[in-house]
Amino acid sequence: MKLDRIAFVVTALALPFGCVCEEPLARLAPVIAIGDPFDTAFSVCAEGLKSKPEDKFRECAFDFGDVDVGRARVFSFTIRNPSPVNLRVISVSTEDGSDPAFTVDGEPPSEVKSAVGLLGEVVSVKFQPTVEGAVTARLIIESDGENLDEGEDVVIELSANGVSRCKPSIDVVPAACTFGDVGVGATAFCDLSINNTGECELIVDDIGFTADTAFPQVFGPQSAFNIPTTIPGGTGVSLRLYARPQDTSLTTGTLFIHSFDPEHERVEVPLTVQGANAPTCVARVSAVNGTPNSDPAPPVEPLDDVEFSGDQSTSARAGGTITGRAWTILAAPPESSATLASASAATTRFHFSSAAGNVNGVDVAGTFTVGLVVTDDLGAVSTQCSVTVNAVPRAGLHVQMTWDVAVNDIDLHLARNGTNWCSNDDCYFGGTNRNWGGGNLNPSLDIDDLSGFGPENINIESPADGDYTIGVGMYSHTSDATVTVRIFIGGQLEFEGFQAMGISDTWLPARVELRNGISTVVTLNDTSDQPGSCWGGF
Repeated sequence: MKLDRIAFVVTALALPFGCVCEEPLARLAPVIAIGDPFDTAFSVCAEGLKSKPEDKFRECAFDFGDVDVGRARVFSFTIRNPSPVNLRVISVSTEDGSDPAFTVDGEPPSEVKSAVGLLGEVVSVKFQPTVEGAVTARLIIESDGENLDEGEDVVIELSANGVSRCKPSIDVVPAACTFGDVGVGATAFCDLSINNTGECELIVDDIGFTADTAFPQVFGPQSAFNIPTTIPGGTGVSLRLYARPQDTSLTTGTLFIHSFDPEHERVEVPLTVQGANAPTCVARVSAVNGTPNSDPAPPVEPLDDVEFSGDQSTSARAGGTITGRAWTILAAPPESSATLASASAATTRFHFSSAAGNVNGVDVAGTFTVGLVVTDDLGAVSTQCSVTVNAVPRAGLHVQMTWDVAVNDIDLHLARNGTNWCSNDDCYFGGTNRNWGGGNLNPSLDIDDLSGFGPENINIESPADGDYTIGVGMYSHTSDATVTVRIFIGGQLEFEGFQAMGISDTWLPARVELRNGISTVVTLNDTSDQPGSCWGGF
């Protein structure tokens, strides 16, 4: 829909040289063009791209692709006005009959000012399916753009497919709590890790003990567990249970966990403890980042320095002492290269090798379990006990990179709103703390690992709306390596990718698009060479 053009006719008497200059004045009319927020050379319209201002923008289409039911993806474009006259936007809306899963996100602009060569005003459309299946919509943009025919509007054909790939999946480790031999009157512990191996959030809405369980006399929870509890995909939470035998008999029980996993609504964990005259092994988290800890299941993030202690272990006899300890790592994420600082000391901790030397802390996100066996002064050996921590990133955006060959120097990059590498728009070893708006909007690279297996992590506590492109570069090469990149958004694992890299290789695994607090991870898997000297290549 357009306004009538006012034609100006100037006579030869009005201007020198006797010319009639209608043509230059007639072009003083608004023009509508469809662009991209971060790439001036791109448009979703097949007709009109890189054309003259008077050309029409037609054959416009965008496909959201597969989007999981209940989740959202946002498509953003710009309304540009490559003319010297302001453009009036009358309306931006979906046509009657369009699927209601498509909505205009936010308030569209009412005017696009004269801005030849600039990006224009951003419009966002959200697709959030409630059912499976392919759906379409037509986005109608009414304006007074004079580069369209009378009564013509810009139309963007939208398409998408709702799918149900995204499901929570509960995985309880270990599957049974076998406390082993525990001295009568002593207390032993079992750490359960309630993991969500699915792509969507898992809600645990009930947890308890069956009627035949000796609760709370023998079995019970040592740590608090709030109901309901939400567990993001790719992460887990810890629950510590106790066993306190009353005599030397074998005692059994059952813990049940009810969740919204459609395939495993109720999980049962068998419990067994043998009362005995043997040392009782107890392992616990005694400190986090140097602060003494009394929480049976403390919150832990990647790179936190976690100290483990067996100080609550007891001998089988009154007055006896614990004289020996044997620590071991029972489970860790496959990307982890962390080891224990000591296998026999009263306390131990994780550490890993990096450019900063041996760094104390859990190196990557995931579940870590440490085992302990104690020996008393009579030489009696305990059953193995354990302690589990779940390292969960809590930043709004957490990008983690690891690799499998320690001698290479591989670098992690995070660029905002495009791929302007090696600049203030790129967080990397040359600028580990960028100013992208101050405070929680700023990115930070924690470690530039020159010699280890990583990790290199980039965090933004509260990322602003925009695009964030992840880049990986083989800065110096001694042998080929396989790189793993994981992206967590609000603690939820949203992307995991692997790439074999050789000398001078670069890799853009993905881009995070954030619109009005809604995030979308777009897989790129781009291995083309990237510009800039900060990529190294030797």
